[in-house]
Amino acid sequence: MMKKRLLCALLLLALALSLLPTVALADDAYTAGTAEELQSLLGQRKTPIKLTDNINLKGQPLTISGGNITIDMDGHTIFGGDLIVEVSETRPLNLTGEGVIKCRATLNGTIYSDAEFQQEVTLAPNDVCKIYGGSFRGDVTTDASRGSGSIEIHGGTFYGEVTASAYTTLVYGGVFHKDASFLCRGGASRVFGGVFYKNVQAAGSTETKNNIWAGMFFDTSVASQFAEGTVSMCERCGSRFTLCADEGK
Repeated sequence: MMKKRLLCALLLLALALSLLPTVALADDAYTAGTAEELQSLLGQRKTPIKLTDNINLKGQPLTISGGNITIDMDGHTIFGGDLIVEVSETRPLNLTGEGVIKCRATLNGTIYSDAEFQQEVTLAPNDVCKIYGGSFRGDVTTDASRGSGSIEIHGGTFYGEVTASAYTTLVYGGVFHKDASFLCRGGASRVFGGVFYKNVQAAGSTETKNNIWAGMFFDTSVASQFAEGTVSMCERCGSRFTLCADEGK
């Protein structure tokens, strides 16, 4: 019995020691409590950054560029201006700490987020715009001047209408509470998953492949224009049903 207690104590000590580098790394985060401090750290490519107060942009834009940037919002709010994100596909922006973006936002690149975007969000893919997580209270639209890139939605909760339009538009997941339109301008528009409470559309030119492959739908108004394949219903339960594409039949 004594040997078992000693072994348990050693294991607990080893676990505690293994956590020390993580705690030290968190303590080494750069801190910002004003818009000027935050913009200065971003300009110097300092990361990770932890907010210590709400950030009032005072009518000015806040630009996050470069990539591989982590901002721990620590429950704080960014408000009073415009947020512009210009990162790349392989050098993402990571928004942690469940903060609030209470201003308009324009997004380009790869964004991992647990933040709440309370106003309109514009997707502006120079090359690619990938969304992983976050909640979006306002409508999500697309910058029409940047139609040569691609949009990928891998997750997130969308409470407003969503219109995503790019050369290629792909949806792998997410919860969509209002109408969602995924449009392509020459590539493909495909829905591989997600939960849709209202109408969903995957469409583009007749020469391209546009398919709803899978997902859960709570509204029977599912519209899609198909160049190849068919859509077959594989499960129905009241007003809820799941679709999957069965190409070639």
